[in-house]
Amino acid sequence: MTAAIIVTYQPEPGQVNALVQRILPQVNRVLIIDNGSGDGLQDELRDLPILFLPNSKNIGLAAALNQGLLIAADFGEDAVVLFDQDSEPSGDMVERLQDSYTSLSGAQKVAAVGPLFVDARNGKKQPFVRIGFPLNTKIIPNDDAPVACDYLITSGCYIPMKVLEDVGMMDDALFIDNIDMDWSFRAKAKGYELFGVPTATMMHRIGDVLFDMPMGMGQVMVHSPKRLYYSSRNRVLLYKRKHVSWTWVLQDVPRFVLKFMRLVTFVMPRRKIARAMILGLFDGIAGRTGEPSYRFD
Repeated sequence: MTAAIIVTYQPEPGQVNALVQRILPQVNRVLIIDNGSGDGLQDELRDLPILFLPNSKNIGLAAALNQGLLIAADFGEDAVVLFDQDSEPSGDMVERLQDSYTSLSGAQKVAAVGPLFVDARNGKKQPFVRIGFPLNTKIIPNDDAPVACDYLITSGCYIPMKVLEDVGMMDDALFIDNIDMDWSFRAKAKGYELFGVPTATMMHRIGDVLFDMPMGMGQVMVHSPKRLYYSSRNRVLLYKRKHVSWTWVLQDVPRFVLKFMRLVTFVMPRRKIARAMILGLFDGIAGRTGEPSYRFD
């Protein structure tokens, strides 16, 4: 039996309803953990056969996921599949993930499997990643074979409860961003493998906007200054953790520097972006966690 856990935070009207309608036939139970969106969302979903847990404020993605994981464990679910509020899974995504996990785990330790993502804004397939130095290997499958990868993003991730008991739940100190990286690295450190499943697909938005770089330098995914604070801080926090791959650290440091230079040079609002990323950098070095007290608007 599989439970779907959806974490919500001030979603667009109808967005979560559409996700629930799509995922209900695929799972045994749907749990929605809401981070302070107010009564409107609960009223919108009132007639659906779901369990809705409202938090009075935004407690962070990781803490909300952990609430859902504890509830799923209490209900005796065998596995969970995790979702962001803007995810659009295919009608057979969970079944394909379950089948792939069963097949793959017969011969090796598998922590989790995840779907192939298609960016909802431009229709482009997003690659699965093998970490390397000086560059990662990005794999866009051209057949149906599962792809071994070094991390899976949270949304769409299928994880058996027995694996969560071994690897642990999400690190709520990170609040949001790099939660999936940290969990994936912990799983890999315990000898597990991770796989992307090309036959399981999901539409998803990564980043707030896609920005076209000048001079033909391609597109870059841009988050809000507050999210850039979290991603900057949390990657530095991960650099210091024993279970984190040193190969990833060595190739991510120059990548972070390049990202900072590109964003503060070409993307508005430059000063807010620079301030957020620098604050994140220094808070990561200082080991600060949780939600910051700074204003980013």
